[in-house]
Amino acid sequence: MLTTVNTAKILAFALGTIQPTTANQTTIDLASRPMPRLFQNATTRPSRSQLPMLGLVSPSTEIISAESLSYEKSGIENYRITTSSEKLIGELRGWTFFRANWDGEGAEAPSVSSLRDAVTFVRLLDGKITLPEPMLLASSHAGLYWNESGLYADLEFFGNGRIAYYIELKGGKHKGVLNFSPNSMPKVLSALLET
Repeated sequence: MLTTVNTAKILAFALGTIQPTTANQTTIDLASRPMPRLFQNATTRPSRSQLPMLGLVSPSTEIISAESLSYEKSGIENYRITTSSEKLIGELRGWTFFRANWDGEGAEAPSVSSLRDAVTFVRLLDGKITLPEPMLLASSHAGLYWNESGLYADLEFFGNGRIAYYIELKGGKHKGVLNFSPNSMPKVLSALLET
């Protein structure tokens, strides 16, 4: 005699939505697991199509019933905390979606190449240089600035591998325009920005 669950498994297999599970595959009922933060306040559980995006299932995940999903045990345990540098890069990348007049005062749409240069620069920062604050200028250029303990620095990325900089440090003022390589921090900026 076929139970409802067995019938659902056979139907899903026949439709090609599940693969037969292997003997060593561990599955856990989704209802018994804590929900990912993304869905904690949601009124419904994630759909089967959303689970692969969250890294919770593999193609061999088995559907037990319409209300109850299972997934491989190792899926949710493999995570790490986003670093401050990654958050900064994410903010810069998010600005690529802004359109012209993003500030309500006629600003140009952000320059993707300028944002890309700023992201490249942030990746070059090491532990000796504190992370800056990002800024988006009305001219469409991305910028980074520091304002802390005797250091004020303002960088503008032109989007062609060139950076304009203005730095006040210990009473001295430094400014200029320089080319930079995506492989190494410009020495003048490294020397001036180290804390």
